[in-house]
Amino acid sequence: MTLKADILTDLDTVLNTDEFADDAVYYPASAADVTLKVIFSREYQDIMGMEGYRYWIEAKTSDVEDMAPGETIVIGGVTYKVKEPPRAGDGGMSIVELSID
Repeated sequence: MTLKADILTDLDTVLNTDEFADDAVYYPASAADVTLKVIFSREYQDIMGMEGYRYWIEAKTSDVEDMAPGETIVIGGVTYKVKEPPRAGDGGMSIVELSID
């Protein structure tokens, strides 16, 4: 088995809420809400005097591939908006940029 195959098999371990992941509730525009396992990140940025945070999640591509800008996701009681369509990686995970609501 290749490393890539091992990683794809172990995504549920990485997305375990007792380890690295958080529960997030995703509210798609055209369906009922869905609870997802995500890795939430935020990064402080200071670009030419404009200070703030950049927010994003990493999740299984199959869980987020239909996310669209403007849809809502709640993580830890905080509401975020999907900023842009997910960017898929090679390992079965995608990154979704968020903005704080």
